[in-house]
Amino acid sequence: MLSDINSLTIPLTDGIAWTDNWRNSDHHLSANSFLFNADDFRDILKEPTVRFVRLYVGLKVSGDNSLEPKLICVGADINQQDILSTREAMDTSGVYDFSHPCPPTCDDPKSPLAGG
Repeated sequence: MLSDINSLTIPLTDGIAWTDNWRNSDHHLSANSFLFNADDFRDILKEPTVRFVRLYVGLKVSGDNSLEPKLICVGADINQQDILSTREAMDTSGVYDFSHPCPPTCDDPKSPLAGG
């Protein structure tokens, strides 16, 4: 069954409350947000069959066994199905990681969504 997905905005007060809830929860992740280059999203959206973008939450294990939170992006078709390729080349899989967890990569201390 497909979800009825519309472009919805939420009140800033809800966004502040939700991000406060995340920062104050016992989630054991260092990231409070992720920063993306807008051109990377535009590239996904240029694919002719992409109608949605799905974001998966993942953890990358580093050489020192530390865990780095990641958002994995995948285009999805009109039926909300992931568009994936089983080809071996990394640049043709349809799976993207261009997220930069904040912290440590970035921070916007003035934003009320970041607790500022």
